Amino acid sequence: MGVKMASINFVSVFFIIILSIGLANAQFNPKPVLYGQLFDGNLSADGSNITAYLQSNASDNVTDIVGPLGKFELSSYWKAELDNLDKDVQDGEIIVVHATNGEKETSRNYVVNTGDGVVNLSLNYNSSYQDYDNDTFFANTDCNDNNKGIHPGASDTCGNGIDEDCSGSDASCPAPAATGGDGGGGGGGGGGGGGCIYDWQCSDWSACSSNGQQTRTCTNQGTCLGDFGKPAETQSCVYTPPPQEQGTGAQQSVSGGGGEGVTGASEAQSEESEQPPQTAPTGFAALTGAVISALKTPGGILIALIVLILVGAAGYYGYYYLYRRR
Repeated sequence: MGVKMASINFVSVFFIIILSIGLANAQFNPKPVLYGQLFDGNLSADGSNITAYLQSNASDNVTDIVGPLGKFELSSYWKAELDNLDKDVQDGEIIVVHATNGEKETSRNYVVNTGDGVVNLSLNYNSSYQDYDNDTFFANTDCNDNNKGIHPGASDTCGNGIDEDCSGSDASCPAPAATGGDGGGGGGGGGGGGGCIYDWQCSDWSACSSNGQQTRTCTNQGTCLGDFGKPAETQSCVYTPPPQEQGTGAQQSVSGGGGEGVTGASEAQSEESEQPPQTAPTGFAALTGAVISALKTPGGILIALIVLILVGAAGYYGYYYLYRRR
């Protein structure tokens, strides 16, 4: 019996050590921290709301307030730590950073690289100050400021459905040379040949749908028949769902005035009162909580690891010597 108990305690100590090492590795491999400044032209946009969320799931987000009331506590600055997202983001995933002051808004994208560390993603409400893709063209002339391969003067590939040069439409591919008809006639009459042209005219692209597609309609205004060189009528796009602002319902109830504001506040208080009281953990749960809290402090990982090893060792040797004395 005593040998069995000693074996069980040894396994418990080993498990605690492995768990501690895993937690330490998680702390030493943090996800990127996004930060930057938000301006409206040359003016700081303090008080604006920043929401950083996964493009694939807008409800998984982190928020901040620009300026002294925010995490940075400096005018015009904001910060978003990707470690605070519910999902453990991976390389290649897209994070959308959305800013709004209730009247103006702007967004830019960040492609996750877990080795980036700290990333500066400054924003500006004024499109003449925006160059989010760093292609030297500002958003008031750049038709896609999140793609540096698209800007005025870029090479436009015909027929791919993308307006790379911001001309307003995709470049049309040249029509094939038409073959003239042969004809003949008596008395030296000759046959004549005639050519035709393709002239594709396309409507504007529709808004980006939730499945990441845009559509348009292209018709041939030329004299040739067929679909040769017809531009694409669908293309992929980056869908940006509207951010889910926290506290919006309460703010609208108050701004509505009258009984609606009182009702909204009453409902919020009722929901809070229905929450069950939280009790402090005891026993092993309290010890686990203390260890996890220690992990969040500078040097806490090493302290927690030493404490866990000592506790496990004490349990093991305590049972072992107790058995021998019997």
